[in-house]
Amino acid sequence: MIRRLTAMVALGVLVLTASSAKADDQEKFQGVWKADKAVEGGMETSANEVSKMSIEFKGNKAIPRRGGRTEKDAEFKLDSSKSPKTIDIKEQGSTTVLGIYEFDGDRLKICFAKEGGERPTKFKSPEGSKISYFVLKKQTK
Repeated sequence: MIRRLTAMVALGVLVLTASSAKADDQEKFQGVWKADKAVEGGMETSANEVSKMSIEFKGNKAIPRRGGRTEKDAEFKLDSSKSPKTIDIKEQGSTTVLGIYEFDGDRLKICFAKEGGERPTKFKSPEGSKISYFVLKKQTK
């Protein structure tokens, strides 16, 4: 009886810890992030273009902006239990884009495969690949 109770308590703590970690990352995403760096297919985007890029995370929505123009929003889903942590992004009516993410202070690194590619395993965008890599900086109000 005590063993069962101990096992149930341990399982409950594990479930609460996992969902708390997920909620923490979901909360960290919230707000506006400005691009610091953008690399697509191994080609670094010009500083002028990068300065125009931002994304707002609101609830489970990602709302990208380029040059003040709002682009098509998407839903995102996080899994902080994996290593590296994973993010799935889905625009309405399109395929799910598979990615990874990592927080580094007030910066967020996101790397994802475009056009239905396999989820990246490293934060880099090799030349000629369909992988995009972004470093974003959290904007304060």
